[in-house]
This record gives sequence, C-alpha cells and structure tokens, in this order.
Amino acid sequence: MKKVIVAFTGLIALLIAGIIVIMFVPSIATSDENDPIAGIRAASMNAFIDVSGLKDKAANALHDNLDSISAATGLSEADCAQIVYSLDIQNWEAAVLPNAAEEAGSLSGSYAGIDGTITYYDDPEYITVNAYGQNVTMRIPESAQAYLPYLQYADQYLDQAA
Repeated sequence: MKKVIVAFTGLIALLIAGIIVIMFVPSIATSDENDPIAGIRAASMNAFIDVSGLKDKAANALHDNLDSISAATGLSEADCAQIVYSLDIQNWEAAVLPNAAEEAGSLSGSYAGIDGTITYYDDPEYITVNAYGQNVTMRIPESAQAYLPYLQYADQYLDQAA
C-alpha cells in the first residue's frame, strides 16, 4: 500500500511540474464561482494547457516510465498501466472551485526539486495545486477520484520517496 501511495503522489507531482509552467496566469483557486471573469480565467488556463501539450507530456511521461513505476511500486506493469489510464489526465481541466467546497485536507512535499501542495475537498471532483505560490484548481474525472482518499496517507511517505 505504501508503494502505491508514493507512486500516486509521484504521478500527481508530474502534473504539478506542468502547472508551474503556467504560473504567470492569475490564480483561479480563490475565485468566486459566480464571477464571470473566473470562468474566463479557467477557460484561458485550459486553452493554454491544451496548446502547450502539458497533458500529452505528462501522460507520455507516465506511459514511457511504466517499467520504472512498476519497479518502484512492486506492481505489475499492467496494473501500473491501468492506474495511469484511470488517472485520465487528458480530461483534467482547470476550473473554479465551487463556493460550497470545504477543504478536507492537504499534502505538501517536494518532488524533483519542486515544492508544492495539493489540497483536496469534500467534493472529490476538485483538487487545488499550489506551486511557487500559484494556485490552480483542477476538476478531475471520476476515474481519478477513486485515488484521492489515499492522499491522506501519502504525506508520511513522500519524503521517503524523494
């Protein structure tokens, strides 16, 4: 279980690295969902992410390293491939956090020299990634939401994985 948690945290760190590239876009994590400008910011962020190819790069990096992920976790490559498939990175999108969402917890750590925090909410459809002082709220697909409960256990293992 420990290895799976560390691997999942590492996979999310890849997304954090990609999001850092767009750190100059104003934060949408603290925006009011009723603010039309917040929706425009989220749409702009999604357009930038799509044009930059960040999702493809993250997905390709995961697929290209299935053997390493398998070796690090002790899971078969087929199991790792299923996890990567379930993360469905192509369908992650920047979004405005609903006003009713309550913080359920957060995970902070470093991976590949990047300090970041992932905040998760009572609504498992959303996470907020903070890196270099910038916040980006992401709406994640249902298949990836199944892995969010494991984040609460990852904090104790993150430093060991680095």
